[in-house]
Amino acid sequence: MFGTGELGVNSAIANHTTAISTGLVLAVVGGHLLGVISAHDRAVALFPRGRALAGQLPLLVVMVTYTLGGLGLLFAT
Repeated sequence: MFGTGELGVNSAIANHTTAISTGLVLAVVGGHLLGVISAHDRAVALFPRGRALAGQLPLLVVMVTYTLGGLGLLFAT
């Protein structure tokens, strides 16, 4: 219908594995970093300073674990 029935699959992106893995690492780490920063800003706005800090420590541990787990899954063979 659109003249694309005879076209093959373009697999040129598969030749750039370093660029793909770098992009995925940046996405995982950047997303988790943005999550921690936004949670910190929200906690500081809602709670007193001491209580906000104490509530963020478990979140920090969980996010570091998620990041390491995500990178482990990304590079598992």
